[in-house]
Amino acid sequence: MNRRVFLALAIAVLPMGAGACAAGGAGAGTSGDRELLTLEDFAQYEAMDVYSVIRRLRGHWFHARSTGTMLDPDLGANNESQIKVYVDGALRTRGIEALKELSINEVREMRHLDSRDATMQYGTDHGAGAILVTTGR
Repeated sequence: MNRRVFLALAIAVLPMGAGACAAGGAGAGTSGDRELLTLEDFAQYEAMDVYSVIRRLRGHWFHARSTGTMLDPDLGANNESQIKVYVDGALRTRGIEALKELSINEVREMRHLDSRDATMQYGTDHGAGAILVTTGR
């Protein structure tokens, strides 16, 4: 094959392949944002609770990075029980348990905030991050 023809063909085809790879990111959901779930993402899970849907579609939301220090590695140790949960802007004192009691049919959108963003938005004591749930109520 002529080198010029090959080069022209490669230049024409390369952007198509790169676009296909970018669009199909694993676990990206319909929004393409790994920290967001919308109605389109969980439409097929209508019989499930919110916790189960997050576990299935965005399990990484429950596995925040450690915020401990070298001197006290348990300080702010991240586990599911320490993730803050906000439903329609109100902090749920039961945390993750509140997600198990909420039907996915009631939800319009869910967003995950890492520890830094959650602390900036809501103040201290968000070392494990936060999950924000917006309902249709």
